[in-house]
Amino acid sequence: MRSRLFLACMCAALSVAFQAQAAETTRFQVTGDPSEVLDVQAKLVWKRCVEGMTWDGGTCQGKAQLLDHTQAQAVAKTAFEATRLPWRLPHVTELKRLIDTTHSNPAIDPLLFPRTPAQWHWSASASVGASGTFNPYNYGNIAQGRTPSSVNQMAFLHGWAVNFSNGESRGEVLKRTPMVVRLVRGAR
Repeated sequence: MRSRLFLACMCAALSVAFQAQAAETTRFQVTGDPSEVLDVQAKLVWKRCVEGMTWDGGTCQGKAQLLDHTQAQAVAKTAFEATRLPWRLPHVTELKRLIDTTHSNPAIDPLLFPRTPAQWHWSASASVGASGTFNPYNYGNIAQGRTPSSVNQMAFLHGWAVNFSNGESRGEVLKRTPMVVRLVRGAR
């Protein structure tokens, strides 16, 4: 009796796992251009390779470029001008959609996004400090010498990034930090 119950539980667990994997597979589809992947739910098209790498028909080749935030924005603008497709830096919530916790180091599907560096990736999301407000009664602000104007300056100097080794995101990354870039655009 116990072995039957155990087998029934195992079958149910496997069924749920296969259904989840099937849903994930149908959520992302390689487009007519095999160097791009469509997120069907979000209606976003992703480059399969990060900047500096190119799709060779089977995988991403080359070496990932490490760019500061200004350079990353310039690369997106250049890609837009070269292709007339609206390539841009993704927002942090969009990047986090690529995180696949069934994979680790990098936490992304290696078949759809091969050779993704398990590093921090830039996003277009802006840091606004504590939602643009400053609390003069917060001891941390006082101890670190923060003022309302310095909070705005810090927001200008910092951006958001997502770490593809573990899926973590952070909003206080100096914009001059060189990081990996993956471009995205809206689906037509």
